[in-house]
This record gives sequence, C-alpha cells and structure tokens, in this order.
Amino acid sequence: MENLLAFILIFYLVKLASQFDLSEDLECGPGQIYNTSASAYYPDYQSALTRDFVDEKGKKLRSLQEYLDGRSSYVTVAMDAGLGIAYGTPLCIPQLNIHYGRYINLEVRDTSPDIFGCGYACVEIAVRTEADSYDRILNKELLMVVIQFDEEE
Repeated sequence: MENLLAFILIFYLVKLASQFDLSEDLECGPGQIYNTSASAYYPDYQSALTRDFVDEKGKKLRSLQEYLDGRSSYVTVAMDAGLGIAYGTPLCIPQLNIHYGRYINLEVRDTSPDIFGCGYACVEIAVRTEADSYDRILNKELLMVVIQFDEEE
C-alpha cells in the first residue's frame, strides 16, 4: 500500500512539474549571435601584474563557481579589447545555461592579451582555480549571444 501511495505522489509531482516551462529561464535575450571558442581563466594572485587577478576597472574577478554558489550576481568574462565592448555588457551562452540548469549571468568586464585580435571568435570565462579551468563545458566551441541593452539603464 505504501508503494502505491508513493507512486501516486511521484506521478502527480512529475505531472505538476511538467506543467511549468523551465526553458524560459534558460533562454537568452535578444542580441547578436556568434560562434565562439570558450576558454577559462582564473586569478593568479602570485603574479606581479595586478591585471592577473582583477578586471579592467580594478574590481575582483567574479568566478563561475562564485555565481553558482550564490556569492556573486555575475560572472566576469574577458573579450578582445579591439571590439570596444562596453564594460558590463551582458552575454549569454545557451549551452552553459542548459548544462547548469539555470541562467548564467555573464558580463564583459575584462580583456586579455591572449585573445587580442580574436574578435568575437574567443571568449574567456573567469573560474575560481586552475583545476576549475579544465571543465569541458568551458573549453570548446559554443554559441554566444551579446545581449542588447539600453545604455540609459
């Protein structure tokens, strides 16, 4: 009898959950779509160069792991400085959203000499440590959306 009640409860919970469209939370907003090669980078606190552990405005790099842990409202992303992308421009990578089962708020807040001249074909995503930089979801070709937003916001 207990098994039957458990089955009925699970059946109705699954039915209820299927009525909610979770895909809306994973979708990217309107913007320009690019194929990009993603890689990870992490702060190097042993470096003599300050730029190795802070963003373009001297703020602490915000890692993907901090975001997933709820300790940051965004993830720092580095792009080619030659693109002239405004500091704080939001990006969206649908494959990351799907992989983590939630929207990942990426913001362009850094540049890197390693990707200068790469244009939209390269993006670097801040992670916590070198070990985190080997995550396979980050080191491959991905679709990237540069979200359009009003500069008055």
